[in-house]
Amino acid sequence: MKITPRIRRLLQWLLLCIGIGVGPAQAQERAQQHLIDQAGSLVWDMIEVKTDFDHRRYDRDMTPEKVQQHAHKVARQLARSRDALARLHSEFPAGNAFAEDLAAFLKRWPDESAFYDSLFATDVKYTDNLGSQLYGLGSQAHDTRSKWKTPFPFFRP
Repeated sequence: MKITPRIRRLLQWLLLCIGIGVGPAQAQERAQQHLIDQAGSLVWDMIEVKTDFDHRRYDRDMTPEKVQQHAHKVARQLARSRDALARLHSEFPAGNAFAEDLAAFLKRWPDESAFYDSLFATDVKYTDNLGSQLYGLGSQAHDTRSKWKTPFPFFRP
């Protein structure tokens, strides 16, 4: 079957129209996934900082004064990450489940003092715990940070 120039032109126009119709939808989906990836990176950084604090506060050489100083440092780090998440939250489309959970998280921990208080809180419900809220967000936005890869894959631990 021979394709005439007219049929070829019609097929090109048809493919062009299909591409124009599909392109914006894919671009919007990629942009939303990029936002979730950025938020996931921030959330997993926060999880790492919080977990490190939980482990280090019980070290043998940590005096109560050192624990307080370290807690202030951790609260500042968490607040900076929270502010970055707040900037990202404004870019999420309405109706996104992750955006709704992120809004509740941002409302619950508005500033550095809230993070500092929650680092030492022992009487809160498990669902209102900072760690559980962070892991809840982390389960929706996967960790996209680059990981170290061994140069010798045969000898992986």
